[in-house]
Amino acid sequence: MWWNYSGWVDMGTQSYAKFAENMKRTFRIMSKIMLIRHFIVHMKVRNYKTLNRAQVTVCSLFVECDESFRSSRRLLQHSQTSHGDDAQLKGSAELFSAARSVPPPDTPSTLPSYMVVARAVTPHPISTQRHQLLGSWVLKNMMPPVDTVSLRRYLKAKHLGRVEVPTTSDEYEFLVARSSHSCMPSRPAKIRDFGDLNSDQVSELINDGMSFWQEETEETERTTVFSEPENSPSPSETPLDGSESRSSPDELLLTGERLSED
Repeated sequence: MWWNYSGWVDMGTQSYAKFAENMKRTFRIMSKIMLIRHFIVHMKVRNYKTLNRAQVTVCSLFVECDESFRSSRRLLQHSQTSHGDDAQLKGSAELFSAARSVPPPDTPSTLPSYMVVARAVTPHPISTQRHQLLGSWVLKNMMPPVDTVSLRRYLKAKHLGRVEVPTTSDEYEFLVARSSHSCMPSRPAKIRDFGDLNSDQVSELINDGMSFWQEETEETERTTVFSEPENSPSPSETPLDGSESRSSPDELLLTGERLSED
């Protein structure tokens, strides 16, 4: 849509030559709000009553016709005199939805073999030379980038003896050290040091029906005592109260409600 304005505009008590010069131009503005904004920003118009002189330009709706009119009455006269009933109109601005003119074919009675039989998945044939050429490129894309700066610092510190390379002497080493995605060595995890677990004693507890909490309805307490194996290390045999202990200090006492001490 074209918005056209020309001539002098009554602005009350003031008139500007620059405004009159700009009024002779024609601008393409899509709405009246944009026209008002154009007046306010570019021509410093504050009196909105002057915008009543603005006129709407209506373009012709027929193909290969560039005529424009200031009123719909003149457009109607132009359509009746210059264009007939068989004149072709311009395309609409609405969204176009494609219509299927040809219906899809019917399903065949016998399906092709490639739609029914699953073929074995086989690699694409590739020569040895091309495999060697593409192998390094594929490996480079698969591996993450290495931080070369950290690598140089690590090698320099290792040469000066500042880096302690951990030796894997225990099969549970992964529990006290966490892996790192960089080239730096693994650092200790923030977990407490735990002693070795006595597997034989735990197995016996499970086989005998180990329970940590007893039902509240039972009044009796069942205590199961398991002595420590002879070859396992034991701490000091002196109890905390200073009295002599007749039983092994590492005996495991399981009660229905809590761990009891002799």
